[in-house]
Amino acid sequence: MRTETITKPAANVATEQSLDLSQARAYDSALEIVGAYKLTDNFPVNLDILLRDLGATAEVAFAVEPRSTVGFHSDCRRVVFRRNANVNEARFTAIMRSIRDRIGFEAKQSWWTDLWRGWRPAGPALPQRRPATFMSPL
Repeated sequence: MRTETITKPAANVATEQSLDLSQARAYDSALEIVGAYKLTDNFPVNLDILLRDLGATAEVAFAVEPRSTVGFHSDCRRVVFRRNANVNEARFTAIMRSIRDRIGFEAKQSWWTDLWRGWRPAGPALPQRRPATFMSPL
């Protein structure tokens, strides 16, 4: 008698993850990987070059979502990554972390926010004082 066990992936194991990626950083990264002077500005091709460099082309599939008309950043592209069945969760997480670190989108603060941050005093707003008593000097 032969018994077979069927294993299902756990409910908390992520099979897909979406990242906000920078189109300009993907282009710069692809230029650096290929060693070229200029490439076409095709985001999926640049992303494929990056995945090839990571050795993750056979392990991860991706789909670029259409640009949002509501978005405030023209450089941001949302990409959904799906892991293949033969890729474990740790490897998928490492690939996602590497992609996010290399070409992840970081919203730039406006210039006046940077100015305010630089002007604001670094220390506490009021100096710390000890409580005054009737006969002690302040």
